[in-house]
Amino acid sequence: MKSINLTHAIARRPFFEDKPKRVGLFTTLVLSNAFWIAVSATLLLTVISMSKVGKSFAASYWEQHQRMAEIEDAKAQAIAERDLKIANLLSVQNSSTADILTMAKTLNSVFETAQNSAQERFLEAALPEALRIQITEGIPASAVMAQAILESRYGQSSLATKGNNFFGIKAFDTWKGPRQKNVPTLDDGSIPTIADFRAYANLAEGFSGYAAFLRETGRYDNAFNKKTGLEFISTVLRDGYCGDPHYVEMVRTIINRHNLDKLDTMYSSQVAKANAAITAKNSRS
Repeated sequence: MKSINLTHAIARRPFFEDKPKRVGLFTTLVLSNAFWIAVSATLLLTVISMSKVGKSFAASYWEQHQRMAEIEDAKAQAIAERDLKIANLLSVQNSSTADILTMAKTLNSVFETAQNSAQERFLEAALPEALRIQITEGIPASAVMAQAILESRYGQSSLATKGNNFFGIKAFDTWKGPRQKNVPTLDDGSIPTIADFRAYANLAEGFSGYAAFLRETGRYDNAFNKKTGLEFISTVLRDGYCGDPHYVEMVRTIINRHNLDKLDTMYSSQVAKANAAITAKNSRS
């Protein structure tokens, strides 16, 4: 048998040995520089970030420190203004030094009962007027203050803010002054109605208007002989001022809350003279 050589017909795959790739010096330098540039950029960003955080922290600290300093300054100024107001209230007195010191403590004990800034502002603004009315009209200051607080919610009611009517005094036909018209209200504390109310130019006129209203009607004359605010309020209510059965207790709560009963014995000699003068005037007329 004849043999046939098929070797040349077999497809052979050539195999070559890959030579290892080497990184050249130039490539090494490029990669190295890129690495260090990346590291440097990261460090720089970190430093910048830390610097911003530090500045922010420092700014926050100094802002808080400044804010606290401003608060302390405001407190000190408020105390100084309060002391000045107390001094002004006492300046009309010809009393002894001991009596004046007692009065100053009484006034401060009232101011200290304020539960927020709104109450504090109202007490400081209204108390001089209440004491003035106590001296000139013989109405106990605790009654004036308690009614003003109750009726106006520490001067925040619409009647007070728009027309300086701190006592809820209605404008009847005999009233010739400014009015707040068609105001929704409650008669006797529970019956919805619409009414006109008096309006005044300022706080002082509002308080004077309250005293004048009680004096002019003649309806509440019996109340002016009372020595305490609670007795005064009880008497005017009995004589028809308001039909709310809870009014006296609400007034009592306010008087106790703010130590207002301590005001009723201040300026006692001036109050006695005022009542005597008013009584004499009424008897002549």
